[in-house]
Amino acid sequence: MSLRYALNIKGLAFKTEWIEYPDIQTFYKQHNIPHVDTKPDGSPHYTLPVIHDASTGKFIVDSFSITAYLDEQYPHTPTLLPKGTHALQSAFQFAVGSVLVTLSGIIKPATHTILNEASQGYFRRTKGIDQLRISEDELDEHWKRFEAEMGMIDDWLKRNGEGQKFITGDSIAYIDIHLAARLLRMKKVLEGQKEQGGKVDNGWDLIEKWHGGRWARMVAAFEQYE
Repeated sequence: MSLRYALNIKGLAFKTEWIEYPDIQTFYKQHNIPHVDTKPDGSPHYTLPVIHDASTGKFIVDSFSITAYLDEQYPHTPTLLPKGTHALQSAFQFAVGSVLVTLSGIIKPATHTILNEASQGYFRRTKGIDQLRISEDELDEHWKRFEAEMGMIDDWLKRNGEGQKFITGDSIAYIDIHLAARLLRMKKVLEGQKEQGGKVDNGWDLIEKWHGGRWARMVAAFEQYE
C-alpha cells in the first residue's frame, strides 16, 4: 500500500498486477529479478512490492528502494526521501516494525482468513499462523499490549507538538506513507470484526479510538491517495 500511496502522491500513472503468494518466487525468476531479502536460514526471501518501469526497463524491489528510485528518476514529482533524510527515515521504519511486536498475532491470522484460496495454504504454512493464534483467555491482554505499543509511536509523534501536519514537517515524507500504509492494512483486514463471547477480538473499531483518534485521522488524511 505504501507504494500505491507514493505513486499517487507523485501523480505517476501505473497499472497494478496482483500476484498470489505462491507465484511471487516464479515472478522473480521469470524476470531475472535479484532478491534483496533473506530468510533466517539464509535462503532467498522473495517479497512484494516490485515495480517495473517501462521507460527504463528496470525492476525495483522493496518499498524504500522503490521510493528512492522514483525520487531520482522523476525529480519533477514531490520528493518523499529528501537528501540527507534516508538514514533517519530508514531508522524510523525499522523502529515502527520493532515496536509493534504484538501485531503479528493479530494481523496475520486475520489476513489468512481473507486471502484467495491460492494463497491461503502458502500463507498458513510459511507464516506460522497456527502458532500465532491467540487463545480467547489471552486475547484481552494481547490487545492491551498492542495498544501500549501503538502508544509508544503516538508518544514519538507528540514530540513534534501541535500544528505540524506530517512527521517531518509540512510535506509528506516516506515515513508518513509507511505508517499510513500499516494503518490502512489494519483497517482493511480487521474492519468489521467485532467482540465475540465477551472477549475483544480483532477490530479496527478499537484501534481508531486509541490515542485521541490519531490513527483514524491519519488513515482519513491519506484516503485521497488510496
